[in-house]
Parts: sequence; C-alpha cells; structure tokens
Amino acid sequence: RFFSFNNNITAAAMGKRGNDNSSKARKRKMKGVEGDNVVENVETKQSANKTTLNGHGSVLVAVVLTVIVCIVCYSNALNGNFVFDDLPAIKDNADVYASRTGLSSVFKNNFWGQAMDAFDTQHQSFRPLTTLSFRWENSLHGMDKMYFHAFNIVFHAIASSLVVVASTKILSAPSTCELSLIGMLFASHPVHVEAVTGLVGRAESLSAIFFLLSFIVYTRSCKVETVGVKHVAISLLFATMALLCKEQGITVVGVCLVYELLTVCDFDPMKILLPPKSSSHSRRSRQKKKTDQLGFITLHNTSVARLVLLVVVGGAIMAWRSSINAQEIKVDAKTNPSNHIDDTLLRYLTKNLYAVLHCWLLLFPKVLCCDWSGGSVALINSLTDPRIGWIALMYIVVVGAIIWAFAAKRSVRKEVLLALAISIASFIPASGLFMEVGFVLAERVLYLPSIGYCVLVVVFARHALNKGQPVSWGSIATIFCIVTVALYSYRTYLRNEDWESELRLYHSGFIAAPNNEKLHHNAAYYMHGEEQEHHYREAIRLYPPYISAYTNLGVNLAQAGRLDEAIEVYRKGIEMHYKYPIYSTDVGLMLRNLGYAYRDAGDLENSLNTFKECLNVRTDHSKCHHAINYLEGEIKRRGGNRKKKATPASDLEFKDSVEHINTEIFSGIKERDTPTVVMFYAPWCSHCRDMHSDYEKAKKLSAIPFVAVDCTRNEDLCSSEAITGYPTIRAVSRRGSVEYQGDRTEADLTKFAKDNK
Repeated sequence: RFFSFNNNITAAAMGKRGNDNSSKARKRKMKGVEGDNVVENVETKQSANKTTLNGHGSVLVAVVLTVIVCIVCYSNALNGNFVFDDLPAIKDNADVYASRTGLSSVFKNNFWGQAMDAFDTQHQSFRPLTTLSFRWENSLHGMDKMYFHAFNIVFHAIASSLVVVASTKILSAPSTCELSLIGMLFASHPVHVEAVTGLVGRAESLSAIFFLLSFIVYTRSCKVETVGVKHVAISLLFATMALLCKEQGITVVGVCLVYELLTVCDFDPMKILLPPKSSSHSRRSRQKKKTDQLGFITLHNTSVARLVLLVVVGGAIMAWRSSINAQEIKVDAKTNPSNHIDDTLLRYLTKNLYAVLHCWLLLFPKVLCCDWSGGSVALINSLTDPRIGWIALMYIVVVGAIIWAFAAKRSVRKEVLLALAISIASFIPASGLFMEVGFVLAERVLYLPSIGYCVLVVVFARHALNKGQPVSWGSIATIFCIVTVALYSYRTYLRNEDWESELRLYHSGFIAAPNNEKLHHNAAYYMHGEEQEHHYREAIRLYPPYISAYTNLGVNLAQAGRLDEAIEVYRKGIEMHYKYPIYSTDVGLMLRNLGYAYRDAGDLENSLNTFKECLNVRTDHSKCHHAINYLEGEIKRRGGNRKKKATPASDLEFKDSVEHINTEIFSGIKERDTPTVVMFYAPWCSHCRDMHSDYEKAKKLSAIPFVAVDCTRNEDLCSSEAITGYPTIRAVSRRGSVEYQGDRTEADLTKFAKDNK
C-alpha cells in the first residue's frame, strides 16, 4: 500500500505524531530493492511541488538576468564588419540574395553557396535554415552589418534563456540563484564570441535553440502512463531543424535517450556489481506496473516505445543527412594535419590532444583565435610526448565523474550524467575522432558542449562548496560563480573588439597561434608592401605546398613590376602542386598567371606554351583559349618574333591613367553612397583595347570616379560579380549596380556617369 500513496498523503501521514510505528514499518520496507528509489522519488516530488509554486518566477528572474548579461557583454559588437568566413558565407554567397538565386538553391547548395556535388567544394556543410535566416535579413534591410550583428545577439539571448529553462529539467529543485548563474555563465562565456560576433556563427546559436527546444519538449513525454507520441514527434522535428542549422544539432537525440534512461528507466550499472535483494512485494509491484526490471534498469512499455522511436527515427534522419554528402572530402594538411599522420596510434593521440585543448578553452578561455588550424598545435610524434599525460588525465576525470555519479544518490546522478551527456554527445561530431573535420580547434563548436559545462559548474558549486544544498544568493558558491561570470564578461567584451576588422582579428591570432600558416596567408591579403610579402613568404615557409600563397605572392610581385621573381614563384608553386597535389586546388589559375607573366615579360613563346598546358588541367578552358588566340595573333602580327614585348603601349598607358582596383577596394566602393563607374576587362580582349581611349576621356570629363578591374588578375572578383563578357561596365554604389548599355564612346560613357551621379 505504501507504493500507491501520493505525495501529499505520504507527507501528511509522516507529519502526524501518532504514526511513529507505521513510519518505522515503512522505513523497514524501504530496505528492499526499491526502497532507496522510493525515498528519492518522494523527495523529488516534494521538491517539484515547491518548485512549481514559484518555479515560473524563478525562471523569469533568471532569464531577465541572463538577457541583461548578454546585452552588456555584446554591447560593443554591433559595429563589427563582415570578417573572416562572413565574406564567403554571407556577403559573397549568391544564395543570400533573392535577386540572384531561387529559394530552391538554398536546399541544393552547401553553406557557402556551392553545389553539394561540385568537384571543388570545400566541405559538405548543409545548413539551409541558417542560410535562409541570412537571406531573410538581406530582404529586410540589405547587407547592413549592424542589423546582422543585432540579430546574432538576439539569437544568442534566446539560446541563453532556453539554457535556463532546460536546466530546470536537469537540476533537482534548482534555486533562482542556480538558474541565474547557469544562464549568466552561458551568456558571458568568451568562447561564444566566434559564434555571436562572428556572423556565420549564427549556425551555432540557431542549432542550439532547436536543440534545447527538442530536449525540453521531449522531457514532457517522459511519463510511465503514456508514450506521448505527440511530444516525441515534435521533439524529433526540432532535432531535424537543429541539424539543418548545424550538423551537431542532431546529437540532441542521444541526450533525450540518456534522459529517458536516467529518469524513467532508472538506469544504474552499479547494480550489476552490487545487485540488490529482490522481494515478493517488488515483483508484484512490477507486474502491476507492466515493467521488466533487469537489476540495473527498469523498462516500462512506454519507455521502450519512446526509446525505439528515438533510435529508429533519429537514425533515419542521420542516414538521410549522410546521403546528401555527394563525396568524401579529404582535408588538406594545412587545415588539419592530424588527418595525415600515418601512424594510427599517434594520429588518434593527436586528435585526443585536440579534445583536451577544447576542454582547456572551456575552463580557461584567455587565449583565443579565429582559426586554430595548420601548425597551431604541435603534433604528437612520439609515445614519450609528455602531453599524453594530459590526455590520460582527461579520461580519468570524465570516467571518475561518471562512476561517482552512479554511486551517488539518484538526483545527483541525473544532474551530473545529463550535463556530461550534453557536453560529450554534442562534441563528438566535431572531435575528429570518427570523421575528418576541417580544423584543429574551433571555439564555435563549443557552443553546445558549454551548456553541459555551465550546468556542471553549478552542480560543483552546490555539492563541493554548499554541502549539497541549493545555492542561494550570498553563499560562497555564489560568490565563486559571480566572479567567474564577471571575468568571462570582461574577456568577452575585449574579444569583441578583435572582430571589428579582418586585420585586427588576424593580429590577435598571431599571439595565440604564431605558426599557423593560414593566419599569415589571410592577414597578408589585407596588408601592403614589404609586410604583405613577408607574411606570404612566411605562409610558404610554414607550409611549402601552400598553392594560394604562391599565387597571391606572384600576383603582387607581377603588379610591382618584378616579373622575373613572379615567374620564379609561379613555377615553384606549380612544382609543389604536382609534388603534393591538394584536393580542389585549381592549378590552372597559377598556370594562367604564369602565362600572363611570361607575356608581360615579352616571352611570347613560353606564354603560349603555358596556356596550352593549361588546357590539360581542370580549369576554365575558355580563358586559356582566349589567351592562346590572342598570343597566336600577336605572334603572327609581329612576323613570328616571339620575344618582343607583348603588352601594347596603349595597355600600359591605360593602367597608368585609370586606377586599377582589387577585391578589397571594390568592396569599399560597394559601401559608398557616391557611385563609381567600374570597367571589367581582359587585356587580350580587342573590344576592351579599342575602348581604352574613350574610357580615359570620359573619366576626365566626369564628376564621379572611373576605375577598372583586370579580370585576368582578379578572377575571383569577376566571378563573384558574374562577369561573363568583356568589357562590362557598371555604376556601383551602396544602392547596388547599374549596367552600362550604351555604345563604346566617350559621349555615351559621360552621359551614363551623369545619369547615375
């Protein structure tokens, strides 16, 4: 009869003075197999009743404090620019512009606007819901960076608030103080700057929102009396949406499975080692409740049904997502060198070292970097490497925490193991242990794992600093957590400033990862003169097969008139490509640049041969054919003399009289209110050469700037602007671009400039 008593009846009975004997009898019964669990269930239900009375108020207070901390931490992030991965994923992504692509393309292309089955795609990130959010924002307010940053902060605040709500499902009778501390820790953690101030990090916050919604909804289905199909279905729908924002989101299915096992099935492997004694009363109770008890787990029919739904439907969702990947991507050594370690043991030790360093970033987020790749972390090349001790320590701590949790009482077990489940399950896809990933470390992938970390901090404060009692305001545990929040907030505020500009971001990266070749290469793009050349050469020194570094260094040397050096750099780059071929590298681009350098140096024969070689590799052959036709015509016109200077005087004069711009300057032009007339041309184009004189005259007569883009030197820019013919002339400004449709004459060009002033 005791097992059928509800909470209020039990509490009332135990509160009466005249029931001492029955109370003792009940205590004796509790020594059976289910006794401990019943006591804890009674305590849990009593705590739940107390929480229900003022739970909504506690959650509301915690959410308000969390949002305030979030706003304060990111108040200086609104004026940041599009930097780093924001440029290819948002600003230069055609799928973000409704005027350039249809809605269906968002569900066909990857996160960077490339077709999923394209040969030169960088990876298989399929995140259509995140791309849709950028597309929706662009339709509302254009590419105004302030609004993009504002929405990122809003999404982070929503995710932080949902962390508070989810914590009520994890902690046993959490106090207002505990919920507030968890929310504030999450909102202020510095590793989230990449996911909040970095605009492409929206994939993390959106995925976290649906991840948490999926978990919260699933907890409502966990009842013995009914399966709760509706809640399970909604939970799986949210899990799918989390997956479509960022691949890590689907791991919520595993977290829900752990929640089911711990809360409803009372999973406890310690009972295998120390099996409790069974009793006839407990057997009758199990039969009445239609359960099967295996000693370490209690299986209800409803629980089994939910577990089957999670495994089958969750597995089907992951199988569908895997089927979208058109091909296996091999990450090159400059991105993640651990993938290229031949020795299997050393390879997995290095990847486990990366996991240790991710844990370190969660605990001590002082040294941060936008791109932990390449040589950022030294590889483990020997079994005598002392860092293997840190790997062993990590596993000892995690396994020790799990064993301690199972040995503790039921409520503590649930808190610790659920927090660990969130952290471990959500990190596994990004760990590189089971699949290749395109980074060494990445602060953004800690967005979901940090949820479990924040919960564990408060659990530690409760049991280590507050003697197992809920943390209240003014306690030592609270002071410890508040100091941590203050330090995190300060570090986050300072870190936001690093993301204000591309160059500042890379300079901060040099402090954390001075041997990262990608940082040197990317920073050089925004530098000039000797400093730029130094960083390109440093990138090549750190990673000799760095084809992009050879290409960009050669372009800069050629533009500076150092053609012999440019030719030598291009030839070395091509040699390194054939020696260390890198997946998706367009060697044709370097061959074309080498051909142009030979041409400008007057060596038409080598130029012609280089462009012919270009036809034998995977590249845009149309550009090679254009150059070959031009060179053959030039050689014929010059009477077969292949050593005369190939660049006509008019071409040189045009470059002297009209400013030639690159991608960086063009991006600035697109932000100006005053329009600029831009000619996109190719030196081999006869129509372009015929128009040079009129374009120069129109420039002198017009009140707005006239500039030019040599598409043989700026192929990426011309490709992103969808230039398909030469010359193409546009008036470009903040309001967009207007294409010139008139004749190639000075008068029409001048009128076009006046009309678009």
